[in-house]
Amino acid sequence: MKVEEHIIQQADSKPIILDIKFAEGNEKNLIIFTHGFKGFKDWGHFNLMSEQFANAGFDFLKFNFSHNGGTMEEPIDFPDLEAFGNNTFSIEQDDLNRVINWAKSNINPANIFLIGHSRGGGAVLLKAANDKRITKLVTWASVSSFDRWNKDIYDHWKREGVMYIQNARTMQKMPLYWILAQDYFDHIDLLKIEDQVERIKIPTLIIHGKNDEAVPYQEALNLHQSIKQSQMHTIESANHTFGTSHPWTSNTLPEDAKELINRTIEFLQA
Repeated sequence: MKVEEHIIQQADSKPIILDIKFAEGNEKNLIIFTHGFKGFKDWGHFNLMSEQFANAGFDFLKFNFSHNGGTMEEPIDFPDLEAFGNNTFSIEQDDLNRVINWAKSNINPANIFLIGHSRGGGAVLLKAANDKRITKLVTWASVSSFDRWNKDIYDHWKREGVMYIQNARTMQKMPLYWILAQDYFDHIDLLKIEDQVERIKIPTLIIHGKNDEAVPYQEALNLHQSIKQSQMHTIESANHTFGTSHPWTSNTLPEDAKELINRTIEFLQA
């Protein structure tokens, strides 16, 4: 199985690191996968997962958002907390657009399928609503809104200019600067998922676990109701990461993750 790693450079932006697994005999059907909040392209089972999609006949591209906290030298975890703190939803939209442009120029796929997990699901929902190059869309445990804090938190956040979240795995205090919220409010006409998803006209699959502890199951129902071309698949026992964790050292996946991947492959092959 052919694997390539690339870096997308742009003078006025931070670089984006990506890797692609190429399927043998593929008719150039490309999956672009977006990780979620506090995620990265090599998190947990993502490399094992990409092999399964490549074995099913799809080229599989995954990348780090430019401000996810990783660097070119250390793409795993979060050595660059300043970049993490200055990330915005608009930056992630621009990053995804840069990756699609790169894929069109360097791979020229016949079809582009977007898959997004958690906050990455929000990113691909916005992209699919506004980009005619996308053929199909899949969300895994996706948010249905970027407006995730109450007024008291917003007021304190704006007053202090930053709030911190604890990473339970790395024990880092990870900053979120006010620019994240300011970007959302300044560009709410483009970033309000609840409104934008009504524009999605392509086949869409929404997968969510009933036991998701991070993004309530109701958010999947909201998306399904708003996207006319959508199908919904519920995994009754699944949590937010479908039974996986980081690091993932096994060569096999838990049953919830297997169901997630198999159902996605069925949808994309149909």
